[in-house]
Amino acid sequence: MRKTLLTFTCVLFWATLSFAALVGVAPDDLLRQLADPLERLGIDVGTPRSSVGSRPLLTQLKLFPASVSVGANDPFSPSFNAGAFNADRAILVAAKGTRGVPVSSDRMAFDELWHSTPKENRIFLSFSGKDVDYARGVRATLQARGFVVFIYRNSAASPLNVNPVEVGRYFNEAGKLYVLDTNNARASSAVNAEATAAQRGRSLIPPFPTRQQRRPTQSTPCCRICTFRPPNPQPIRCGPKICDRIRCMNARSPLFPYPDFP
Repeated sequence: MRKTLLTFTCVLFWATLSFAALVGVAPDDLLRQLADPLERLGIDVGTPRSSVGSRPLLTQLKLFPASVSVGANDPFSPSFNAGAFNADRAILVAAKGTRGVPVSSDRMAFDELWHSTPKENRIFLSFSGKDVDYARGVRATLQARGFVVFIYRNSAASPLNVNPVEVGRYFNEAGKLYVLDTNNARASSAVNAEATAAQRGRSLIPPFPTRQQRRPTQSTPCCRICTFRPPNPQPIRCGPKICDRIRCMNARSPLFPYPDFP
């Protein structure tokens, strides 16, 4: 009797350990397959709950409990929406008198890999920058299975050379949209913007701050959101001049020959 009880306890322990990473129901087959390998990285897989657990949870972006109020006054949303949903092709260009940022070699290499990969194998991973180490673990796990994963940050201090409009384009071109649900993510205006876009076809976060803006200094980058029709890289129309560190991050030169994405 004692031996039988011990055997049953061991079986129950290993069964619990094997499925420890699965919270609720896995939203799709791929996430179900990731439960065991991500368990070893301290990451759960499944459906979000009202309160965040003690470990990050990988789930579909459309299931993230997005809050519009979290992102109120956030400058990321209008540029992200331009890249994700414009009928024409959007581009964030440096305003006159501001030098544009050239595309880095690692960014060009990533773009080549991204666009040579079938859409169903492209994954957009949304997460808070404070959880970048977990995001890198998810990316490595997916890459080992033949997927290409877009994450904005390579490390806590090293973002991929992209601007908010380009983030929106990767969102639009991905075959799967995932998110790491954590307390950090629920407090992130960018994660909430991306989640509302996944759920409703466009982020509902207010596009412009309602509070009084500080006067931009000489070090504040200025830009315009412009649209163009491939293969002509010249903008066909541009919005008003913006001077904002987040919105104008990595704005390109207006003469930069933007690639004709498929």
